Amino acid sequence: MAITSADRRTPASSLADAADGIRLAWALRPWRARVLRFATTGALSGLSQVGLLALLLHLGLRAWPANMAAFATASQANFALSNWFTWGDRRRAGNLASRWLRFMSTITLTALLNLGVFTFADAYVSSLLAACLGIAVAAGANFVVADRAVFVRDVPSAALSSHERGR
Repeated sequence: MAITSADRRTPASSLADAADGIRLAWALRPWRARVLRFATTGALSGLSQVGLLALLLHLGLRAWPANMAAFATASQANFALSNWFTWGDRRRAGNLASRWLRFMSTITLTALLNLGVFTFADAYVSSLLAACLGIAVAAGANFVVADRAVFVRDVPSAALSSHERGR
């Protein structure tokens, strides 16, 4: 079977395919696109956490404190990406500092879940795999709470009933 020039992939065609994928992600129904953006943000944040964990372990830190430090650092990147990319299409209630505080409060609670899974799994699998399991388990809770309580829509006052406006 002969390979034609149409069958060959070039960097330019791969880049075009990636751009088509990004356009598709934005064209999906809003909730599907949001889940895809959340997964992308989570993957990037998770990779930064695992990468930093690997570095800290290599430098001689014990697994549990190294994972806590990696999680705390990755959470800042996660907030920035969530605010700009995952929920960037929403007109937001509150200012950046209040969203940051709500986000950090939420992930502090889900960090307990993450670290609990890590602590349990670390006894049975490698520290890096244990960290990945902790990240995966906490992701669902993070999505629901972030969507419903952190990056909430700012409802224009004209759309509120007189009762909701306090009259």
